[in-house]
This record gives sequence, C-alpha cells and structure tokens, in this order.
Amino acid sequence: MNSPQEAQYDTHTSRKDEYGADEGAISKVDGIRPWLGGLVSSGGGVVTHDGTGTATGEPNETNHHNLILRWALLQEPQIAAKSATSQGRISATGKPWPTTHSPRRKRHWDGSLCSKRPGVFQSARSFLTVKKLTSSLLVSASMVPSRGISVCRPAEWAKHARTILAWPSPKAAPYKEDRAALHRATDDVSSIAEAVARFEPVSILVDRECLPQAEKRFRSTHGHGIHVHPLARGGLDVWMRDMAPTFTIETNNTSRKRELRGVAFNFNGWGNRFNSEACSSFAKEYLADAGIRPLSSCITAEGGALEIDGEGTLLASESSLVNDNRNPGRTKSQIEAELSRTLGVTKFIWIPGLKDGDSTDFHIDAYARFARPGVVVVSAPSETEEASRWTDAYAEAREVLASATDAKGRKLEIVEMQEPRVGKVVPGEYLAAVKHGCGHRPVHSYVNFLIVNGGVVLPQFGDGMTDKRAAKTARRVFGKEREVVPVLIRELPLLGGGIHCSSQEVPCVDGGGSV
Repeated sequence: MNSPQEAQYDTHTSRKDEYGADEGAISKVDGIRPWLGGLVSSGGGVVTHDGTGTATGEPNETNHHNLILRWALLQEPQIAAKSATSQGRISATGKPWPTTHSPRRKRHWDGSLCSKRPGVFQSARSFLTVKKLTSSLLVSASMVPSRGISVCRPAEWAKHARTILAWPSPKAAPYKEDRAALHRATDDVSSIAEAVARFEPVSILVDRECLPQAEKRFRSTHGHGIHVHPLARGGLDVWMRDMAPTFTIETNNTSRKRELRGVAFNFNGWGNRFNSEACSSFAKEYLADAGIRPLSSCITAEGGALEIDGEGTLLASESSLVNDNRNPGRTKSQIEAELSRTLGVTKFIWIPGLKDGDSTDFHIDAYARFARPGVVVVSAPSETEEASRWTDAYAEAREVLASATDAKGRKLEIVEMQEPRVGKVVPGEYLAAVKHGCGHRPVHSYVNFLIVNGGVVLPQFGDGMTDKRAAKTARRVFGKEREVVPVLIRELPLLGGGIHCSSQEVPCVDGGGSV
C-alpha cells in the first residue's frame, strides 16, 4: 500500500497529462484507484446524491468555509473533501468500478478542473483534503480504514509490548542553562523507568554523549529490563506522550489479521511555544526506524490531549485541540472526524479546558483519566489553592463528566484525587503565583499515572499526607489485580509534566483485554 502522497492540480493550465486529461495537471500519485459509493455530508454545506454515483455539494450561508463531502461505500465514509474557501460549487461524478479495471473519473472545481486519470483516490482507503489556493488545488491522500479495515487505539490497561521513555538531553532547551535541573529530571525519568521495568520492557532513548551514563545506571535493573537506545540526533526532550507516535491496532475484518500502526499527529511544540526539529520530527523518525507503518493525520495533537477507554470513548479538552495554535480554521466536527478515522473514536466527551493557562492548553491527562471502562479519576484542586481560573476549569470539567455517558451508554463513575498542598511541594519562587492561580503552574496531579502490565506507576510529590491518600485511592480503584507502585518525582512537575506525560506505551498486537 502506498504511503500518503500529494497531487497538484493547476486549474490555470490546459495541458494534457500522461493519462490524457484535457484540463489539469496531475503528478506524484501512483497506484491509487478511484472508489465510488454514496455520499454523506459533515460540517457546513448542502449535499445531494441521486444514488447513481453522482453527487454535488454547495456551501451554506453560515459555514461556507467548511464544506465536507464524504464518499462512502455502503454508508461508510471513505473520502473527505474539505474546501478551504468553498466558494461556488464542488461536484464529483463517476460510477462503480469493475473488479479488473478502474473507470474514468471526472472532478470539477468551479467547472474548470477535470481529469481522466485513474489514480487520484486510493481504493477504499483514502482521505482527500482539498484546499483552494491562489492558482491551484492541493490534494493530499492519506490512508484511512475501509469497510474491511478497523482501527482502534487500545485502552492503557490493554497489554503492552513495551513503554517508551527518553532521558533528558543536555541539548534540549530546558536544560542548556540549568545543569542541576537536567540531573534532577534525569533522576525522575530513571526512577520511572525502573518502576515500569518491574512489569514490562522499557525502551529508553538517550543522546549518544549520555550513553555510558545510562548504561551504567540501568546495568543492574531487575524485572523485564531497560533497553538503552542511542539517538542519532540529540536534543530530544522527555515528553514521549506528546512527541512519540500514538499507537493504534489496525484489524482486517476479513482475515482478522492485526497490525500495529503509529499515528504521527504533527507535533508543533504545543502550539509553537517550544518547537524544535528534534522533537517535531521524532514520531515519524521513530516509526521509520522501528519499521512500523505510519498512519498520517491532517491535524496537530499531542498524546496527552487524548484520553481513550478502548471502547470508543475519548475525553479531551477543547482548549488543547480546537485551538488555532494547532489546528487553525478547523472546526470541532472536523477534528472529531479525524480522531474517529485514526483512533476509532465513536463518542467524544469534551471539557472546555483553559487556553493559555499552561504550555499544553489544559491537557486532559493531568485532569481526568480512565481507570477502567466507565470509571474516570479526576484531579481535584488542593485544599490550599485559592479560587482562580484553574479552579473554575476544574469545576467545569467535573460538571461535564458528571452528566456524560460513554460510548457504551454508561454513566461515568467519578473518583477524585486531591492534589498536594501547594506549600509542601512548590518551591518558594513559584509559591505565590501558584496559590493565586496565575503564572506558571506545576503539574502536581496524581491522575498523571501510568497503567502498565499488572501495575500502576503512581506519582508522589513529597506531601506525605496527600501522597498516602492518593496511593490508598489508587489501590481501591484499581483493585488487587494491579500493584500500585509510588514513584517520587520532583523536577518533571516543575517542567510541566509527570509520569504519564513522559511515557508512551506500545500495545501488543495480540493484546486483547486488561492486563
């Protein structure tokens, strides 16, 4: 199957291409066959379909920038055509293709774009994005599931093959001028790795210059082992939840064959706040090195913004995803369509969140997490934290979850874990700002845990009272089938993350249920 490719249609030329198209020039698309079924509509615009393979769509008055046409076979979406301007009329005509060869297909944009080339859409597996540029249309085709393929992001409690972590790089921005912070962050990540390795293999990514130090640290690790992998390029930060691929399982519904896929969600440094080439390119480089087929996406997202129960439900904050610093011009419905395509989501539970409150714009994995199907653990503000926009955001999230149901129709059971007392865990230079809900806010959230094979790695922050309380709650929620392992972390929360933020699990292809 071909990787995502692009075709440029120049609406201002009339030269023929190699397939004899009378209008439009097509290039860079090979081995892709057209597919035709019914047409359904999502987003703005009016779509009509006569049932014979001809469909037309026009923008409406209120949402003319977001006309989406979806080709479908047996009512299943196959192709989405998105217009950046949607001025005028877009139409597509054709007929079902026989088993041995493809039909001629004609597409129009304002009556000026035509092609006969049998190579624009991928057979049953294409995602078509159409943008009207100054003088051309740019069409990107990416792999999507067909009616014979299903994709699912497993729940975190499904069986893992391994967990990915990264040692802080001396070349990464937070540590260049603060070697003490580098050492403290390295200790935190190392402690997390050693705890996870009790339950499953760990792959830890290390700058080449730090390789001897890492090998010495993990030489005597017990359990499943910590495998140190040198990085060809330095400068990678620790936040694997956001920078590493988000892994899914693709299933052929006919043969039942399963394959591990990785979604590269176009990491851009949390809305271009802290972007670097080493971090933004890491997901695609990792997939290429590991030999895992990528699943391309047209949106920007981080793994910490996506909380999934493995049964079709996703928790997310609008402030992280429906945000122009990541997805300019995209509507919530468009983002939902892409998350459904890449992760198998069927039910969305959106909380408002808080834009510009922190570098992540309110990542869900610090505020609400699935512990098992139908059960959500929520982070509650510290009893010493004053009323602020942060406490308001928590209250809004709690209210949404209290009235929500999951993809199976279950009303959510909500369990709270109260954050540590601010004065016990926040350094003096941050204390006043954190207590009043302004400025930098460390991530002292007990729900930023990591579920591993047979265990839960639970953050501890140095407040003895709340640390013990959180461990007791976790043992009650997860039960005897999971061992709760507390791990003290001090530097990662000050940098804006925690245990879950710094890790990314790789699911087993033959994983199945809870482990």
